[in-house]
Amino acid sequence: MFSTLTIINISCYFWTGLTLISLNLPISYVILKNKELRVRYGLLLSLFITCALAGLIGFSKSVYRIVVIFPINDGNGAVINKLLCLFNPIMICDIYTFSAVAVMLLFTTIDRLLVVVIPVRYFLHSRRIVFWELAVSHLFTLSVLIIALIVCTIGAKGTTTVECRQSSYLPSSVYTWLVCMRALFSGMSVMVMGIVLIMLKWRTNDSTAFLLDKKLAIFKRNQRSFTRLMIASCAVTLLLDVVPNCISLYAHLMQLPDVDNYTTYTRYITYLNDMNLVLVTSIRQKEIREEILYRVRIICRMLCCFKRSSDSPELSFVRRSPK
Repeated sequence: MFSTLTIINISCYFWTGLTLISLNLPISYVILKNKELRVRYGLLLSLFITCALAGLIGFSKSVYRIVVIFPINDGNGAVINKLLCLFNPIMICDIYTFSAVAVMLLFTTIDRLLVVVIPVRYFLHSRRIVFWELAVSHLFTLSVLIIALIVCTIGAKGTTTVECRQSSYLPSSVYTWLVCMRALFSGMSVMVMGIVLIMLKWRTNDSTAFLLDKKLAIFKRNQRSFTRLMIASCAVTLLLDVVPNCISLYAHLMQLPDVDNYTTYTRYITYLNDMNLVLVTSIRQKEIREEILYRVRIICRMLCCFKRSSDSPELSFVRRSPK
């Protein structure tokens, strides 16, 4: 009933999706609950939420394929109209996250570049800057999704397998275009971090404002710590994100056989980079680590109070009769 390839894909989507959800959602919640962290790590928060959505979509795809293929005797050979795949909510979100993760990764590095180039202005107008970064990144990603859906709807003719793999319902030109964008933006994110590293070496002297203002000094120290952390994780991003995306792009441009397998398996590798980002940030960044510990203590206290209340005997109130 299931081919070996289908079983591998279902298993990989299930476990990578579940892992992405369990790692990114709690950290996103912690950052959201703190007003200062929401602004200071706004781009990173958006990246974590996008990664959590990608995990949810991967998990949903595995469940979808089990539910759809299992009742059919020949599930791998059953066909449906391409539009049913294209406008399946799971597949729409899959197209969105396919490029959104790379776009958010690029804008996160651009945010680090702005901190280095215009530190004082960034400190004074951080809310406005973060807002416009988020607005531009998500509007761009939504535009990509809308264009892809329109082009695919116009060219969606015939049938495809019920498994709904991207190569089966997306036109080859659109599929290659999405892969090119994903490889381009992930590569640009590494290039921007390289520029940030060079700028940090050049800007060694502190300005008078940073030397005199305590808040500015704390801001610079925290931001520099975060920037160095992002630079360190950039090497992992190069290995687990840029290289796999370039391999997928090469397979599409060279029109290698079974090109969809290249994209699928390299995407599993990029999921590892999404896990790396959230783990490194939550462990190494002091502010986020302290907020995590604070929230964990609150949850533990709530659980202890709940356990004590459940273990204590119930109080019975007897109405006294008037004398």
